[in-house]
Amino acid sequence: MRTKTISNGKPADYGQEIVKRRYRLTEKCVSLKNKIVLDFGCGDGAQTIEFINSGCKIIALDLEHSYLQTLTDQLNNHGIGKILAVQYDGSYLPLATSSIDIVVSYEVIEHVLDEAEALRDIHRVLKPGGEIVISGPNKGWIFGTHGGVFTTFAMESHAIFFMAAPCIS
Repeated sequence: MRTKTISNGKPADYGQEIVKRRYRLTEKCVSLKNKIVLDFGCGDGAQTIEFINSGCKIIALDLEHSYLQTLTDQLNNHGIGKILAVQYDGSYLPLATSSIDIVVSYEVIEHVLDEAEALRDIHRVLKPGGEIVISGPNKGWIFGTHGGVFTTFAMESHAIFFMAAPCIS
């Protein structure tokens, strides 16, 4: 299967402070209880696991089968049944239209080949009034390694939160 990606990133590690911080920031931005949440580009699930006690149903989506296997192993080892791991081909989200309440995506959008296409497909699966929480690298951060620049893309009736500081040219 050919996937549409610029390059694969390295997932955050389980228990790392950054995954806890992202969850705290997300929880302040959106109400997760009783929602269906898509973790777009979940990697090995280190971030996804942080959502298990939030009262939401979680769909963890990634290109890499090996990452999803790591997530599945973690779920099985800890008796966690609240997360559904789904493999993605990078072209079309294998989810029904208007089926997701919230999409979260942390440090992923800079890795997709066509971010506008990916965002359009995310928009397709969001329910009307759905919300998106996206973070991306900060080009101006002294420790930043990505140097990415993003296309602005507006989606009617959806709130978009960029938790990372804006890029500095």
